[in-house]
Amino acid sequence: LGREAADADRVWRRRRWGRTLELFVLDCRSERLPSTREGEDAQYVSPEQLAWLQEGLAGSTAVFKVVLNSVGITDFPGLIDFGSDDRWEGYAAQREALLDHVDGLGISGVLWVAGDFHFASLGHVGSEEGERGWDQWEVLVGPGAQTANPLWRSCREPQFTFASGTNNYTELAFDPMTGAVTVRFIDGDGAVFEEQTITP
Repeated sequence: LGREAADADRVWRRRRWGRTLELFVLDCRSERLPSTREGEDAQYVSPEQLAWLQEGLAGSTAVFKVVLNSVGITDFPGLIDFGSDDRWEGYAAQREALLDHVDGLGISGVLWVAGDFHFASLGHVGSEEGERGWDQWEVLVGPGAQTANPLWRSCREPQFTFASGTNNYTELAFDPMTGAVTVRFIDGDGAVFEEQTITP
């Protein structure tokens, strides 16, 4: 996607493909302040980046708003939570503000995409129906030619509609006429071993 000409050191940026898709690429590494994790001013991303994302999602007229994270925003279950300090869950105040923004404004077409966990999954961001983020979806991609994280087995229904440790790459097909996204997980031999269609 290239750097921003006006601010070459800034990683977060967005790109648009007509009226179909707008990509929001986040910097979830260099701006976080671990010392703030437990407080009301928890900073996983800078206030400037958070405001940019909130305004961008609210103002986008694209059918799909795809947010690319380095690590997932989903409320993951069980043992996976031991590593929550390294992702949005460890910075609860900022995570809640962002998810409440999407839920509260009823922003449609938001899809979160992340990696880093060495397993694949598709599921609701919130852990239970009716809770914050339940109506938002996240695709977790990977592993890619790596040893799988066995904790994928804890990602179960009803929150997760799919999880696997199979080495794969992931294909997303966006249909602006129906508002649906088809998610395909493809193994090293090029075979689709899971396909699901969701409407974010």
